[in-house]
Order: sequence, then structure tokens, then C-alpha cells
Amino acid sequence: MITELEGNAMASERFVSADTLRLALVSLRGTADAMLKVWLTIKQMGFTRENAVLVDTANPADAVNILFSYDASDPAKEYFVPFATTRSDLTMGRDAPRTGIQTNIKKFHDSTVGFDPRAFLRIERDPSGPWKVSAQPGYPQGLGINKNGFAKADTQRVAIPLRAWATWYGRTASVPVDEADPVTFLVRSMLTGLNIDAEERAVIFVDDVDFQPSFDSKAVDADQLRAMVEDAVSGNTDAREDRIFKLDERTYQRRLAAIRTRSTGPRWISGQPRDQLQTAVKMSKAILLYGPPRTGKTRAVTELFGESAPVVIQIHDGWGYENLVVGLKSDGKGGFDWQEGPLTKAIRTNAKVIVLEEANRTQLSQALGEVFSLLEDAYRGDQFAITLRNNTSLSISPHTIFVFTMNTLDNSTEEVDDALLGRVASVEFPPRVEDLREMLVQKQLPEKSIDSIVEFFAGVQEKYPLGHGYFARLKSEDDFRAYYLAFIRPVLQKHFRHRPTELTELDLLAEELLSPEV
Repeated sequence: MITELEGNAMASERFVSADTLRLALVSLRGTADAMLKVWLTIKQMGFTRENAVLVDTANPADAVNILFSYDASDPAKEYFVPFATTRSDLTMGRDAPRTGIQTNIKKFHDSTVGFDPRAFLRIERDPSGPWKVSAQPGYPQGLGINKNGFAKADTQRVAIPLRAWATWYGRTASVPVDEADPVTFLVRSMLTGLNIDAEERAVIFVDDVDFQPSFDSKAVDADQLRAMVEDAVSGNTDAREDRIFKLDERTYQRRLAAIRTRSTGPRWISGQPRDQLQTAVKMSKAILLYGPPRTGKTRAVTELFGESAPVVIQIHDGWGYENLVVGLKSDGKGGFDWQEGPLTKAIRTNAKVIVLEEANRTQLSQALGEVFSLLEDAYRGDQFAITLRNNTSLSISPHTIFVFTMNTLDNSTEEVDDALLGRVASVEFPPRVEDLREMLVQKQLPEKSIDSIVEFFAGVQEKYPLGHGYFARLKSEDDFRAYYLAFIRPVLQKHFRHRPTELTELDLLAEELLSPEV
């Protein structure tokens, strides 16, 4: 006799069990407004931040079938919306592609449906006839919170249980038996099928790690599935309508900011600075990297030019031409002699890369003197040689790359003038949650600890542009609150010395999010 377990092992695929589907329906009921069905449908149709979709009366049909159908054999087809609450919202008629999707998109545009998702969705009539749905510049801000974001009510959030929804989404789909983690396979298939990115996942789904799907060698058949849905619609399934998912706007924004570094402009403006640096080097041989301390400027230079052994010159307060280029210095015999500075020496060796750290600690244009004119690519080579104050000739190789770094927070530094900005390609290095997360992952911290630390970091950014590099010393065995007291709080304390209330708010945020051990 072959046991069920042995039968599964012999089979080539697995399916979610009937018991798992029943539990999924219980978990999903009442976790979002029924109108979330519109957003999920356009996601299934290919909507992303970069990709708009056209919606007419018929073309949502395939997406609606994938998401909500439960009896393909029934000619009087109805659709089931498992996260809805009331009996009337749990089902859609056979004309759902038109009345449930296209008509509601038109109502969104006309603002006649009781709520307005146009803060994150741009809806306009395409010249060819269908409705065009695209992402607003700040997308997905607004999605997943309050009534307009498809939550059941204002001050609430959408809280679709991730594994339960993946179970419904893959209700009859097969899972290969050689998949080591079939639950992860289900979730991954759902996220891929719906084109869900990290931010959308954060505002729509909640982790339901206690939900453990079981699998069978056969898919739930049409009769079983129809019976489950009818049971749910009739009210025999525990609707759990008392569940309320409270979320204030500030916490929502902080969680979004912990996923991706926010920008008030288009997304391409806030791209990866290291990538922008590589592009800048292709356009100019003089680069300015600017941003708060500990945001990865020096590291980016080292990563990009490491093999070229950059010559690094640390600029000190008040350095002038005589310190950097050439000046009269004591010869030790009671007289003076011309001595060339570190910049001139580096240029004469034809160094491939010359880095001037903290370049705005002095009036750089004045400190460079006549060398200033040679920074531009067009004035490189011997034919553009200049005469220094010691009456020697100097030119810059066409292949030498200059990199200037600038701390934008130090009030004691000098402004970089327009003349310099006109001669360099500039790259901003802001504090980035992505870089902090990458750093913490490399340190092999637990995922929950990483999420908490990054959310704390995002909360700090609302008040102060703390560089992610301040977390570079953090180790997996550290007590994070002790780390905060030793390395983070002193920086904040200095900045907020005249605003103690704001420092206290960040202390309380640390207490809320950071356990003593990470």
C-alpha cells in the first residue's frame, strides 16, 4: 500500500490542500476594501511604476479570471473577492471586467465612487478609447492606507495576509515536488505574477508566518472550491469583521521610507550614486561628490578606482595656494625657497586619480590658482601648460581624473563657487536606506533586526540627514541601544543641542523600534 506521503513523493507536482484554502479564506476576509480588486487587476495586467495599462470593457477579463474566478465550468460565472467584508462585496457578476473594473476606473476619474485613489494613480482617457492608468510621481504613497488607498476606513491600512493571499492566488496551480520550500514558491509566484515591488508589498501585505500551507497530490476540484466560496459568502465562514488595522500617517510614511530612499522628484533623480559616478566619469575628468558625512563618497571612489591607487589629498581648514600648489617655505637656513604642494607633486607623477577630500574646507578656486583652468577636459595636455609662481611649467595629463569630495553639513566649510561647479560633473551622495540595508545584510544580522534598524534610520531622516555609514561598526552581537548611545546619539545630540524635544522624539523612536540585542 502506498501512503499519501509516498504518493506525493512519487508525483511530479503538488497543490495546496482543501484545508489550507479554507483557512486562507478565513484569514483574508475583511482585510481590505473590496475596491482593492481594481488595483490588483491592473497589477495582473502589467501595471508598474514605469508601465501604464490601458483598460477597456473587455481586456481585464484574463486578469479577473486569474484573481477571482472559482468555477470556470459555470456559464453564469461569478467571481469571488476573498478580502472583502460584506456579502454584497464578496462576489462580482459575470460582467465584472466591465462593471467591477473598467466602470470603477471611470468613477475614480470622475470622483463619483466615494473615494479617490488619484493621489497615486493617474487616470486619463487614452485617444484610442480605453482608460489609461499610470503611476503618479510619488507612487505608491497613499496606496494601502485610508479609504482612498483601499483600506476599509480612514486611519486604517490594507492588511492582506501574504501567505493566505498567495494560497488563494495559486489555488489550483501546481508546485514542483523538487521545490525545497513550496510556501516560498507560492509567495514568489504570486509576487511575480502581480508585478509587486518591495514598496507595494510593504503597504498592501502583512507577514502571516504562522499560516503554514499544506499540500496534496491533487488540486482542489471545482465542486470543492465552489462549496468553499458559497460557504464563505453565506456567512458560515468566520468573517472576523472585528479586525481593525490601525496605522497613523507618520508611521506609514516611515515604513515606506524604509524601503526606498524617497525623492520629491522623478525616481531616476534618486538613483544609486555609485552608478551615477560611473556615468559621470565617462562625461568628465573632474568629479565632485557631495553629501553629508558617512554616505559612501570615499568608499565609492575606492571601489571604482581601487586598482588605480588614487592619490588622496586631505584638505585642511584654510589651506591656500601655497599649501596645495606651490609656496615659499623656510629652507631651514634662515631663507625661503619654493616648495611644491601635494597637488602639484601628484600631477607631475601623472597619477591616474587624484582625490581631494573635504574640498570645501577652503576657498578651493583660490587655492588652485592657475591650476583651476586645467581641470576641464578641453585644457589637458602639454599644449595647455601653465606657468606656476615658481616659474616652472605644469600641465595635466588628459587621462588624470580629479575627484573632489564635499561635506554639505559642516557649517564651518566654504561654499563651492559657480566657477568650480561649471567645470565638474557633480554626483550627490545622500543617506540611503538601500545602502544601509545592504550593509546590514552583509553583516548577517537577522532580517527582523535589519527591518527595525532601517525603519529607525528612516525616521531619523525626517529630522536629520544621518549618513548610513554611522552604522558601519555595528556587529550582529551588539546591544543596539548601547550602540545608539555610543555612536549615533552623540551626533544627533550635537545637532539638536538647542532643540531637545526633537532629540527626545528620536530617543523614543529608538526605544520603540530597537531591542537591546540585534
